[in-house]
Order: sequence, then structure tokens, then C-alpha cells
Amino acid sequence: MATARTGRRRLVPGSVAALLAATLTLAWLTKARCLLTDASWQAGEQYLGWCYTDIYPLWFVERLNEGAVPYLETTPSSIPC
Repeated sequence: MATARTGRRRLVPGSVAALLAATLTLAWLTKARCLLTDASWQAGEQYLGWCYTDIYPLWFVERLNEGAVPYLETTPSSIPC
């Protein structure tokens, strides 16, 4: 009886790791086409193919490329009109 419990305990972390690896691989495969294309999006393909992200434009608008710290430093886009 003790051996069966030990076997199950060893199986669970392996199963979780395998499921996590499969999930991450599937996620990467769905986004790989966004990374590997020439990025000449036409007719809203970046939206239809789930390739759009706000991270890239906000990187420059919020001055993150200059080392600004979000929520601690004011930027033109964070000042209400």
C-alpha cells in the first residue's frame, strides 16, 4: 500500500510538468506565426490572427525604453484631459 502512494506522488509532479510543457508549447505555436511573418499586416490580420499587442506601442509612449517606472512617474499619456 505504501508503494502505491509513493508511485502516485511521483506521478503527479511529472504529469503537471508535462501538462505545463504542452500548454506552453501550444501557446508558443499559436503566436509563432506572429513572430515569424514579415509583419506587413493588411486587412486587420493582426487582430483576426490574435497577433496584436499593446505592449510594443506603449513601450515608447510610456517611455519604458528610457527607463521610466510605470505608475510612479507621470507621462503625457497619464495626465487626464
